[in-house]
Amino acid sequence: HGKGQGTPQDIVSSYIWLSLAATNGYEGAQEPRDNVAKTLTPSQLEEAQKRTRLCYESQYQNCP
Repeated sequence: HGKGQGTPQDIVSSYIWLSLAATNGYEGAQEPRDNVAKTLTPSQLEEAQKRTRLCYESQYQNCP
C-alpha cells in the first residue's frame, strides 16, 4: 500500500500528495508526509511546500 514499488521515485511529489491528503483531513497521511519530509533537502522541502500551496490554492488545477 503506497510503497510505489516498480515506479520511479519522486519524493517531492510524494510529499505534495501526502500533504494535500493531510490538509484534507486524511489522518493516515500525516506520519508518512512527515517521514518523507525528513528525507528532503531544505531546498526540496521548500519547493514541495510551494507546489503544495499552488496546487491547493488553484483548487487542484496546478498540481504535479
